[in-house]
Amino acid sequence: MADVRSDQRWGVPAGMPRGIRAHLKNGWLPRTAHGWRVHSAGVFTGGGRTYRIVVLSHGNPSMAYGVRTVERVAHAVHRALHRGRAIAQGFTPESEISEVPDGSAPAEGDFTRPGEEPGPKGENPTT
Repeated sequence: MADVRSDQRWGVPAGMPRGIRAHLKNGWLPRTAHGWRVHSAGVFTGGGRTYRIVVLSHGNPSMAYGVRTVERVAHAVHRALHRGRAIAQGFTPESEISEVPDGSAPAEGDFTRPGEEPGPKGENPTT
């Protein structure tokens, strides 16, 4: 979690002060019900403390909106914990937030019920 791909370095590190190390795990998924689900969890070490921030969200109209929501919450938490320290990481530019799925989760209609086998080409069998 300490070695995060540059295109996924968004979320709870926003507002993190200099001298703090982030260990980060993000998750995102567009859904028909409740819009985009955008989540971010991080463990932060340095400055004589270790702390965690977890932000879970749903109902976001876009991935970028969800990322910005998560980052604003995280920014407020970091600011409250580290008053007067310079910020090392700001908000992620919207142009760097991709809504292209990474393929780690099946499409919404590709889930099967327990005990069912997927149909041809990943389609669910009809009953």
